[in-house]
Amino acid sequence: MAEAKIMTFGKDQDAREHGRRGALASNRNPEKRKKISKTMKKKWETEEYRKLFRKSMKNSKAWSKEHLTKMGQMSRKRENAVIENIRSDYDKIFLPQEICDRIAIKDGKMFFIEVKGPKQQLRPKQKEFKDIAKNRYVIIKSR
Repeated sequence: MAEAKIMTFGKDQDAREHGRRGALASNRNPEKRKKISKTMKKKWETEEYRKLFRKSMKNSKAWSKEHLTKMGQMSRKRENAVIENIRSDYDKIFLPQEICDRIAIKDGKMFFIEVKGPKQQLRPKQKEFKDIAKNRYVIIKSR
């Protein structure tokens, strides 16, 4: 049976010529090939480095959106568990995103900055925090 000829262009052609893995983009452009350092070329010649490189590429695929979401959820669960253990030691505990937009430092003092529109009011937790922080809670009205 005769093999069918397939026309390929650019990267596809390189992949056909160099096997299944394809070629690095720098193989097509001799100018870019010259810019690869001698150290990198020596590293790439060793089988150990190539194995390590392939392993790191496999591991990088594990950082999918779902994986990162799951990691974030686990982190929040751990933080909440720790906060529940120390809650009795404190009068009030606030989440930063509940009380202000930014935290600023000026002359060694910490300020809590909240940006509000012309007709916006502070939410209940923000009002409570403002009473506690007094003159360190700055409200900036935007247009």
